[in-house]
Amino acid sequence: MRLNLVKKELIGSGSFGNVYKVESDSNPVAVKILHERYTDDNKCLKKFEAECKILQNLQHKNVVTFLGFITSHASPPMLITELLDCDLGKYIRNCHPGKIPFSEIVSIMLDVAEGLAYLHQQNPPIVHRDLASKNILLTKKRQAKIADVGLAKVLPKDKQNYCSPVPGTPVYAAPETFHPDYDPNFPSSMKVRSPVEYDTKIDIFSLGITLMEVVNGKRPNPQPGDSPFTSDGVQILEKDRRKGDIEMMGEHKLKEIVFLCIEDVSERRPSAEELTEMLREQCSQIEQKCPKIKQKKIIASRAEGEIPTIKVTVLGISNVGKTCLLQSFVHNTFISLTFPTVGADCNYVSIKVRSRDFKLMVLDTSGLEKFQHLIPMFIRGSQGILLVYDVNKPFSLEVIPEMLHVVTKNAPDIKSFILVGNKADLTERKQSELVVSKEGEQFAQNLGIPFIETSAKSGKNVRKVFEMIAENIYDDLDLSDIDTFISNARRDAITVMNDPPREQNFLEQIGDYFRSGWNWFKGIFNRG
Repeated sequence: MRLNLVKKELIGSGSFGNVYKVESDSNPVAVKILHERYTDDNKCLKKFEAECKILQNLQHKNVVTFLGFITSHASPPMLITELLDCDLGKYIRNCHPGKIPFSEIVSIMLDVAEGLAYLHQQNPPIVHRDLASKNILLTKKRQAKIADVGLAKVLPKDKQNYCSPVPGTPVYAAPETFHPDYDPNFPSSMKVRSPVEYDTKIDIFSLGITLMEVVNGKRPNPQPGDSPFTSDGVQILEKDRRKGDIEMMGEHKLKEIVFLCIEDVSERRPSAEELTEMLREQCSQIEQKCPKIKQKKIIASRAEGEIPTIKVTVLGISNVGKTCLLQSFVHNTFISLTFPTVGADCNYVSIKVRSRDFKLMVLDTSGLEKFQHLIPMFIRGSQGILLVYDVNKPFSLEVIPEMLHVVTKNAPDIKSFILVGNKADLTERKQSELVVSKEGEQFAQNLGIPFIETSAKSGKNVRKVFEMIAENIYDDLDLSDIDTFISNARRDAITVMNDPPREQNFLEQIGDYFRSGWNWFKGIFNRG
């Protein structure tokens, strides 16, 4: 990676270094450069190296992505990470007019909780120790990522953890990180300098304070000051110290979560995993009111390191060419001899949507004149529907409105539909016996959905129809902020080719015919 350090833009400053926006040979990146006054300080250098070592082993959608680090005698050490839009603190105070909407608060804080859970689940656990709005970065689509793990500490399991007092920003710090021995207001004659003991729950406390800050739209303001101790060493309860901030929250729906997080006794605070579940429950309640958010979450939710999946279901009566259409798309092959689909058959294809990687899951279904009662099961979890008819069979088009009604009744969240006139290469019938293109277009217009004609045999518009439905889903649900990164090692082997489908030779057709026949009989037997 080549960095243009001549044209660097200061975007942040910390205790040990400044953060710059720097142009690289690909995209702009964030570069943290250690202050020159620390370059000869072995202790600071070790902390900087520790941050690099921690970051390079982490990979999570809610933790800032590590890109590399540079150590050289000719320049100060540099840590390179992805560049994000702004930090949460700046967003609260400068980028957002008024208070942040409830749904956005839940989304941001759920991201933070999931990132924190990931850190705490490491073996051994990683405690951030300076979680604050300034160390939570946001993408342009407001996805939150935990940053600046320079003060993070790897805690050994099953041992007492004696650590540095007040390691992070005092207004966000848990009471157990303080000690009157280290308070300048506490009489020096009474100081014993005993060690401070804490664990992962200090991050939960900090998250609670950050949540309160997001709700109120202003920086936390504990009273009488940053320390939870009086001048004679008596601890002040957090709900008393933060009474003003708590009252400002009013009857906010997330107030109880804040109370749980800022409990004075750390054992009473929830874990990051428990906090994640609480916020997911809030998300579920929002999703019931907003179907797009629900569908988007389904797509975004997948195993770590896998491409997000878009599900499309193909519906139509028997013999309209649904299976041939799908085989032409997935395998670039036209199969003229097929047995009827029993129930449903699922295929996966890697696909580019708006230049981003997605996995397209396409469900091929049985003829719905016999299995219409199965539609609710077929469409479960789908984001898009292809309604297929045969241009040579007008009656196959006439049943489409009824199918559409069943879908919208059972899955009102689905908004992406395309009417597909298949077998466009077969036009031996009289014009009066065909569904001509203009008729199909008018039919689709009356239903309020797009229309396209295809031919599984010639390959006409086969790829285009699947790209269309995927793009419609992408645009309708605004999937531009979903993380689609996948390593080349994990990328699906199946790719979609642009060539027209190759028609199978006779032996290939016979082999596939018997294989599909065997699968058909197995399906009938299993159902019986």
